[in-house]
Amino acid sequence: MKKDEKILIGGAALRRLGSDRHTDDMDYLVWLENEPVFIHHAEGDEVNAAAHNFLAKIWKACRPSEGVADPQTLLELKAWAFVNYCQNFDFRHADKAEYDIKFLVRHFNVMETPILTKFAHAGELAEVAKIIASIRK
Repeated sequence: MKKDEKILIGGAALRRLGSDRHTDDMDYLVWLENEPVFIHHAEGDEVNAAAHNFLAKIWKACRPSEGVADPQTLLELKAWAFVNYCQNFDFRHADKAEYDIKFLVRHFNVMETPILTKFAHAGELAEVAKIIASIRK
């Protein structure tokens, strides 16, 4: 992807792919040197891939279509968000991330998180695998 691209991710991207979970959030994956990981704007938040090793790998793997991240990228990001929400005891948001993971598995048959595997602990990955396995049955 080009360094000046702004790729729609998060709930708004999932809505474009057909998810029924309502969200007003507009989140974008961007590459901005010397900027923080999360940049908040009135018109939408930016998640800066240049500021985090996991996100840099996501940036390189992302295959956007019409400015929207692909389902595999969204699965990786939602699984990463799920792990982070659980680490921070924010289970309300973790539940939303779980719902989004299930949507991606059901509708796009994405079932692996190879990038997250390099950045999360075994227990965290096991929790993500349980969510995915609950749909694969």
